[in-house]
Amino acid sequence: MKPLQVTILAAIIILILGSSASAQISAGGTPVSFGKAIITEPPEMEMPAFDIQAMLAEDAEEAKLGIPFRFGKPFEVDFNLDNSGFWTELEDGSHIWRIQIVSPGAYSINLIYSRYRLPDGARLFVYNEDRTAVLGAFTSANNKDHGQFATSPTPGEACVVEYYEPVDVRGKGELTISSVIHGYRDVFGFGRTSADKGYGESGSCNNNINCPEGEPWQDEKRAVAMILTAGGSRICSGSLVNNIRQDETPYFLTANHCLGGETTWIFMFNYESPGCTNANGPTYMTVQGSTLRATYTTSDFALLELTEQPPEFYGVYFAGWSNIDVASTSSTGIHHPSGDIKKISFDYDPVTSANYLQTSGTTHWRIGNWEDGTTEGGSSGSPLFDQNHRVVGQLHGGYASCTSITPDWYGKFAMSWDGGGSSSNRLKDWLDPDNTGATTLDGFDPYASVTITHDPLSNTIDTLNDYGVICTIKSNADLVADSLLLFYEINSVWSTDLLESTGAGDEYHGFIPTQPQGTSIYYYIFAKDSEGRVDTTDIYSFMVEYIPAISVTPASFDITLELDQSTQDTLVITNSGLGILNYSIKTESTAKNSGLIARLESENGLAPARRDYSEEFYTYYEPKGDSPSLCGYVVDKDAGGPDEYGYYWIDSDEPEGPVFDWIDITGSGEDMADLLDDDSYAGPFDIGFAFNFYGNVYTQLYVGSNGIIGFDTTSMKLRQRTPLPTATTPNNIMAWLWDDLDPTDDANPGAQVLIHNDGSRCVIQFVDYPEYNAATGDVITAEVVLYNDGTIIYQYLSIASGFDVSSCAVGIESADGTDGLEVAYLSEYLHDSLTVKFFLPYQWLTMGKTAGVLEYNMADTIPCEFATAELDTGLYNLNIIISSNDPDQPDNPWNIPAQLHVTAEPTYVCGDASGNGLVNILDVTFLIKYLYQDGPAPDPIEAGDADGNGAINILDVTYLVHYLYLEGSEPVCP
Repeated sequence: MKPLQVTILAAIIILILGSSASAQISAGGTPVSFGKAIITEPPEMEMPAFDIQAMLAEDAEEAKLGIPFRFGKPFEVDFNLDNSGFWTELEDGSHIWRIQIVSPGAYSINLIYSRYRLPDGARLFVYNEDRTAVLGAFTSANNKDHGQFATSPTPGEACVVEYYEPVDVRGKGELTISSVIHGYRDVFGFGRTSADKGYGESGSCNNNINCPEGEPWQDEKRAVAMILTAGGSRICSGSLVNNIRQDETPYFLTANHCLGGETTWIFMFNYESPGCTNANGPTYMTVQGSTLRATYTTSDFALLELTEQPPEFYGVYFAGWSNIDVASTSSTGIHHPSGDIKKISFDYDPVTSANYLQTSGTTHWRIGNWEDGTTEGGSSGSPLFDQNHRVVGQLHGGYASCTSITPDWYGKFAMSWDGGGSSSNRLKDWLDPDNTGATTLDGFDPYASVTITHDPLSNTIDTLNDYGVICTIKSNADLVADSLLLFYEINSVWSTDLLESTGAGDEYHGFIPTQPQGTSIYYYIFAKDSEGRVDTTDIYSFMVEYIPAISVTPASFDITLELDQSTQDTLVITNSGLGILNYSIKTESTAKNSGLIARLESENGLAPARRDYSEEFYTYYEPKGDSPSLCGYVVDKDAGGPDEYGYYWIDSDEPEGPVFDWIDITGSGEDMADLLDDDSYAGPFDIGFAFNFYGNVYTQLYVGSNGIIGFDTTSMKLRQRTPLPTATTPNNIMAWLWDDLDPTDDANPGAQVLIHNDGSRCVIQFVDYPEYNAATGDVITAEVVLYNDGTIIYQYLSIASGFDVSSCAVGIESADGTDGLEVAYLSEYLHDSLTVKFFLPYQWLTMGKTAGVLEYNMADTIPCEFATAELDTGLYNLNIIISSNDPDQPDNPWNIPAQLHVTAEPTYVCGDASGNGLVNILDVTFLIKYLYQDGPAPDPIEAGDADGNGAINILDVTYLVHYLYLEGSEPVCP
């Protein structure tokens, strides 16, 4: 168990300078020896060898005991200006003292000083052997009352300490190195090459803070720092926290169990990859030393005050907090797992109030499991943010990792607020020194100016309502109410509107008066704060567009067809308005299903689309590698549905279901297996056509390693399958076998994941695909096939006898997780040579066009094909729904009812041999030509049998003549 801008330009410049830039808070400059012809090399002090493997074994045991993550082996030494090193006198009478410290095999070396007292003018530098990394100059400005000091790691197995003393302060300096830390873990990536995947030792499921998911947390990340603790050999995390006075006092919150030697701690800010991919971050933005202000073991908090103020170019942020003992609805952690570059983790479920492991009470917030990311050793002390971006706890301990999706516990900020009742063991005295009784405090950005953020208005067709302009205005000073202005220009005349708060945080709104069609409007926003700082947006523009007007004919369709017949009619959409009309068409069935579905419904042969499960099915946690402790419903039908959208499923075990027909793409498909790891996803991949899934159209997809295929990336790594549908992510998925699978399983190498499309279908095939931690040979070969008509096929070619098919979820789910179709969940169902088909019922009306754009006075004539190929006799109804940008609400959407009568009776007119719908002299001549001049036969043939005797001859001709001209009887066709 592990324990758990600002002058941005300046920061960028320092980053560009590279590793030669000075670290910590220092005066900069270059060591004197770099510019002097000093021949004498400093004496080497070599550290003894030690058993690294034994230390790594100790680390593994310590991780179970809640001890902070260790990266270095400390050696106690006593190197001072008198007993070690070598003095060199320079021409001007000044002196430099140098010593080289060597620890063979070290990735890095950092130093602790039991005595640091430099006179004015003296300078201390530390640099690596090839002089590519230089720390310093450290001066008398770094002197502390306690007389101790520490310097950050330098890369490599050797470093040089160089002390310069001017002649006028000769002999007044005090410097004693008391500890040398041999970095046996490459936590800072000093030993990595560009080909390496990462820089620390954290698991692959961690998210870099500068990935898209971290974008909303770019302020809070600047509060979080990595700490070199325990004499510089261990690592924790923590964050700066704001106080009620917002006076930039550098209070730093971390875990009590990280404490020890905090006077020499080093706090490393902004150690993060500059982008989403793994790349080493800057290690020079450090602060040295702190003073313990308060600590409380019950909630495992420690509040420190940094002894040095972080420089402006660090761009630090002071995190907000909440001392209210109410569970947050979602949680975010920002931290340095295993000393890696900064990461971010998300739990989308509410935390629970709990004790910590074997302790009593409700002193901690419990994270049930992280949905995205995790924590590790080195994350201890890191802040837990609630949905309002406020700190509500700091990491104490837990079991979570990339391979163990298990709980974490955070000491409650609310418990720490009053703590043990005195200033030494509670937060309130330090963070609310004026005893205001505040329960929440937002974060503070000391470098923020007035900032306005606004999403520009788009063109509109609204001529009835004023145009609301909403923006967010932030400043760390008070805003001047009468200087928050919306400027707008109409017909070359500028006007203003005073912005007012919407009541939602920093959100303000103003209004531009409604305008007629064809008006162009320009506007910008201005804001000023009490410090005299201002911000002005760009000038934006939008137009009140001309309004379209839709009309549709006919008002309805009423079609009669025989079985296995089809016919066409037309739908006409016209735009009589001045604006451009955009329209879309969809159909919604309102009547019974046909054929197979109707039979299955009548025979109770359809399983429900979804099942009712108890709460434990949605909240239980299954440790990685375990089998599920729950069982789902028995699959006792070979078809199911419909869901709310109208999808059904049917399998090849149903006599009238799909036929198993394996599509082999091993010779033609693109293999993506190398792009997938355990608990990962790959993509996007082209589908090859526009694929309709729950009413949304997609051209690309993503493939998850755990048996799901989806259309976005949210939680696509997740192995913890849920009943379908479920609002928790991932959504928008096709679960062909959602379970803990692993294409990189060591016992089953060679798994393939192939994709191939030909424009009409897209096949994703999984060949010899294993479960996580599978026995040799426990693999499955299956495929998912998407067709351009929206049909989805799952096919299971072969499943090894040892493959656990009862622990998966099979089905489909919509984009928001509110709709879906569950085939099987934690139940025995899958077998060899099985096909499962997902489809919508037969569409008896096909529209020749489903969307269009019409300019003024233009029309679209849309073919409508009615077909009865898969229908039974009866009456069918649907609505043609036409949505448009016509602002006239009664006409949007436009509803056209369509009715189809399917009959087994012929639909001809008896006696109408010519087929023109009438019985007249033309039918007489038609029959004569048919009988005596090789003319065409009546269609259908029965239409010409006017006397109903079963044959067409001259009697039918005379029968029609009598009917038409001699008041004879009506035709009586069969």
